[in-house]
Amino acid sequence: MNGSSRLGEVYFALCKAVDSPVSLGLWLRFKHGEHEQLANISIRPEWYCTAWSFHRDYICGEFLSKYKGLNTGLDTKAVALQKFATAESSCKEANIRIRESKLRGFSPRVEAVIFTAQRKIASLLGEYNSSWLDMCKWGPGATFSLKGMEANLENKIREDPLSITAAALPYFRRVISDDYAWLRSRGIDADGPCCIVRGLSVTKGCRVTTVSKNAKTDRTIAIEPTANQFLQGGVGNFFRRRLLRVGIDLNDQRPNQMGAQAALVEGLATVDLKAASDTVSMELVFLLLPVDWALLLDSLRSKYYKLGDKFEHFEKFSTMGNGFTFELETLLFWALSSAVLEVEGLKGRSLVYGDDIILPDKAMPLLLESFAAVGLTVNPDKTHYGGQFFESCGKHYFGGSDVTPIYQKEVPDVLEELYRLANRIRRLAFRLHDYCSCDGVLQNAWLAAIRGVKIRHVTPIDSEDDEGLALPLEEIQDRGLCGNSNPYGISLPVLSFRARRFRISESPGLYAYWLRFTPAEQLNDKLRDSVAVRRHGKYVSRRRKYRVDCRKAPWV
Repeated sequence: MNGSSRLGEVYFALCKAVDSPVSLGLWLRFKHGEHEQLANISIRPEWYCTAWSFHRDYICGEFLSKYKGLNTGLDTKAVALQKFATAESSCKEANIRIRESKLRGFSPRVEAVIFTAQRKIASLLGEYNSSWLDMCKWGPGATFSLKGMEANLENKIREDPLSITAAALPYFRRVISDDYAWLRSRGIDADGPCCIVRGLSVTKGCRVTTVSKNAKTDRTIAIEPTANQFLQGGVGNFFRRRLLRVGIDLNDQRPNQMGAQAALVEGLATVDLKAASDTVSMELVFLLLPVDWALLLDSLRSKYYKLGDKFEHFEKFSTMGNGFTFELETLLFWALSSAVLEVEGLKGRSLVYGDDIILPDKAMPLLLESFAAVGLTVNPDKTHYGGQFFESCGKHYFGGSDVTPIYQKEVPDVLEELYRLANRIRRLAFRLHDYCSCDGVLQNAWLAAIRGVKIRHVTPIDSEDDEGLALPLEEIQDRGLCGNSNPYGISLPVLSFRARRFRISESPGLYAYWLRFTPAEQLNDKLRDSVAVRRHGKYVSRRRKYRVDCRKAPWV
């Protein structure tokens, strides 16, 4: 059975089990190829009185909303590029409006919010200092001059010439000038501080491209020059650490998720922005940040983008793909939303994670006014207050009950994707019955997912990995798949991804990078002595140890 046919059976079983007018309509659209209609259907919470009835239709409505196998007839790349162009126009208008407002003044309420936000950011960041230079690192993705498998850590360190924008040159030279291991890995035999005059390729800006998002549109991202990406990561890490001082941990989404759960009882609003990073205009950053910090970020960002064969000037400040965009937008949205609370004299605090914002619903009028004044637009479809439904950071709640749906993105035509499909369904069924048993409404969908598959790899249902079929301990034991077990754990057969790795000891570039960030450690551990190549490797069968969980999870 091919992946598309299998998914069709799964979706039919799911919609049939829910057995509502909405689920029937969704299935008929899928069956008859009306995939554009299917992708555009929105299950509105205001149509429902109970979490139970809403959740079942919501599962059916969202399940295929990101599925790559839908034939919507839409050019998702063109849709994304059109949205990018629209965001640029919006930023241009915002830049003009903010420049003019500096002279004529905003409305008094908005002006108070802006002054308060400026003060909060200045207090949080403090006076400009260069400690961020010690926090510079690359992310895992491609760069302007390195694509695909070439964009590994070894090549980023030793790239010759290294791509960079002119404004970022002084900062990069400062970073590398006394890093002798890095210099030597690049063929520069330095015994003291030196200034690099070769091995750099100055480019005008970044390259804009698209990546898959959902069935209706792709997502635009910027691919930054190699050295810029490294420096931007330093500022991003600096901001990330400073945000901890106001209780925002960008490594933990749980505060926002818990806030969404408590929103109904505590009178909160969950806010989401349209094209958040793409509508942070240049003037907004210079309006809110202290001038030294704004000038630094302006030097490290790409002021121009290449789309097709020519470069265009950015009206926005940065896009996703820039190493500090996520942290910067979090900082800006935290400052504005918490300033609204202070100006309105409201108790509580704002929870912010990127463009996911939670604050008291009484603050919404001023928040909407302030955001509109600086060119930010709230997404009405994903912003909720005064009702039963709330969502933030991937968790959805109706009347305080968890109604988070599952999404199938890939065509399940390989074994590892089939495991992920089946496990999403089984773990959702487990969650529907408060992690004690599995809701029978999803049983036939799960059986359709695993039909014809010999079960050789398993993982406990309460674990988070997908290295095998997620099953309760009792079912694993019944199938005779437990290895050596004791009161503390069991050994199970799994299908694990083994990444291709570079040996640090055989790579001068990786050795230089290791010396920069972990000089106190010893190179004697097999894993620490090598670096994985992103997305390259193979799946292998092995055994893995898990702790024992005595909870039962039969189908009911």
